[in-house]
Amino acid sequence: MTATESSDAADRARRLQRVAELLAEAITPQEVLDAILTDGVKAAEARAGSIGVLGEDGKTIEILAQRGYAASAMAGWESFALDAPTPMSEVIRTGDAIFISDVAERNRLYPSLADRGQDGHALVVVPLAVEGRVFGAM
Repeated sequence: MTATESSDAADRARRLQRVAELLAEAITPQEVLDAILTDGVKAAEARAGSIGVLGEDGKTIEILAQRGYAASAMAGWESFALDAPTPMSEVIRTGDAIFISDVAERNRLYPSLADRGQDGHALVVVPLAVEGRVFGAM
């Protein structure tokens, strides 16, 4: 491992430690969301992030928080159907994480998103679960 790689690894470890500390100190749900999205997105070296949970009706997903997305990209996505053809919906329905390498792959897999966010970044969506029950995704 080079000195640069070692320094980068130490920096990532410090950022993840900071997220863990913020989560341990969080008292309210909003503080948890802020810790995950603000510092968690930075620690993961991500550009943006969102957290969605299954609505009380069991048929919709509600976006609880998001960071880093342009307002225009999130317009109309405050809530959406669980059966919508989106990565987050699929993750919540199946419980399996999704890893998409770029916008071309996303558009091929989810054509309904082809007019949204055309930057070339990868996309990762992971389930949020308690005791094996998926209740959301990020």
